[in-house]
Amino acid sequence: MLTDKTLEEIKLEKSEAFNKIMLESSPDCLKILDVEGRLQFMNFNGLCQMEIDDFNHFKNQVWWDLWGDENKNLVKQSVETALQGKATEFSAFCPTAKGNPRWWHITITPVGSPTNGIYQLLSVSRDITAQKKAEDEIIALNNSLEEKVKIRTEELLDKNIQLEKTNIELATFNRIVSHDLQEPLRKIQMFSKLILEKEKNIDESHVHFNRILKSTDRMRNLIDAIHNFSISKHSKVIFENCDLNEVLVDITDYFSHIIEQKKATITIDDLPVVKASKILITQVIINILDNALKYSKNDIAPSIHITAEVINSNEFQIPVATTSDSFYAITIKDNGIGFKDEYKYQIFEVFKRLHSKDEFLGTGIGLAICKTIIENHGGWIEGKSNVDIGSQFIIYLPKN
Repeated sequence: MLTDKTLEEIKLEKSEAFNKIMLESSPDCLKILDVEGRLQFMNFNGLCQMEIDDFNHFKNQVWWDLWGDENKNLVKQSVETALQGKATEFSAFCPTAKGNPRWWHITITPVGSPTNGIYQLLSVSRDITAQKKAEDEIIALNNSLEEKVKIRTEELLDKNIQLEKTNIELATFNRIVSHDLQEPLRKIQMFSKLILEKEKNIDESHVHFNRILKSTDRMRNLIDAIHNFSISKHSKVIFENCDLNEVLVDITDYFSHIIEQKKATITIDDLPVVKASKILITQVIINILDNALKYSKNDIAPSIHITAEVINSNEFQIPVATTSDSFYAITIKDNGIGFKDEYKYQIFEVFKRLHSKDEFLGTGIGLAICKTIIENHGGWIEGKSNVDIGSQFIIYLPKN
C-alpha cells in the first residue's frame, strides 16, 4: 500500500510534468527564475529565439546581468517588484546569444503557494522586433514628414516676408508715380504755360526754363533710380575674383573732380580680393562714397578712410543665412554731417530720405540698392553714425 508521502511525490511529479508540457508548448520565450533572480529553466522555443545552443552555460546566472548596463537596473527592479507579489511588465532591447539584435516585451509573474509563499518567478518574453522596427519606421516617417512640413512652413513664411516687402515696395512705387513723378511733370506744365504767357520777359523766361530743367533732372533721376533698384533686385550675381584695391583706384578717379572741388582726402588701407561681381560691388562703393562727399560739412574738407579686416562668424550674431565661417568687413568712414543712430535701419529702406530734396540732391534709393546687392552676395551692410561727427558703413562679404 502506498504511503501518503509517496502519493504526494507522485502528485508533485505529475504537476511538474504538466507544467513542463505547458511551458514547452508556448511559442514565446519562457524562463523560470529562483527568488534570487537566477535562471533555472528556459523552454525550447526560448532557446531557439535566444539562439542558445546549451542552456547549461546560462543556468544559475543572475538574469539582469545578461541584459547589458543600459537595461540592468530596469530588469532588476522588475524582478524585485515581482518578488513582492505583483506581476510586472516592460519592453527592452537585448541581443541574442549570437549577438543578433532583438526587442522583447517581458511579463514577470510571481509563482507561490499560501503555505510556502513566492518560491519562483515565471518570465514570458515575446519577440517584438518586427513590431518595434515597424514603429521605428513610422516614427522616422513622421519625423521626416514633420521636417518636410517645417521646411515648407519656413519657406512659406519666407515667401510671405518677401511678398510683404514686395507689397511695401509696390506701395512706395505707387507713391512715387502718383506724387514724386507727377510733381516735376506739373511744374514743367506750369512753367511752360508761364513762358507762353510771358514770353516777352526774357529774364523771367530764363528763370522758368531753369526750373523746368531742374524738374526734368529730378524726374530723370527718379526713373533711373527705380530702374537701377529693379535691376539690383533681380540681377543674377556672377562671382569672380575682385581686387578691391583696383576697384578703389577706378572709383577715386571717377570722383576726382568733386574730390578736387571739395579738397577731400581719401585714405585706403590694403584691401582684400573678394569673390563678387565687380560691377555690382563697384556700384555699392560708389553710392557710399557719393553720400560721404555729398553729406560733408560746409566748413570742413571731407576726410574718408577705407579699411578691411577678417572677422569670425562666432564673434557676432549673423543676420543672414550663411555657410561661411568668416567674413571680410570693409569699413568706409567719413567726417560728414552724420545722422541720428535711430535711423540706422531706415536709411536702407527704399526712397527713405533723412533730408529734403532742397537740402541735398538724391532719390533716397542708393542705400537700398547697396543693401540688395550685398545680400545677393550672401553678406549684409550696416551703418553707424553720430550727428556732426560722421558716419561709417560696414560691408560684410563671405571670405569663403
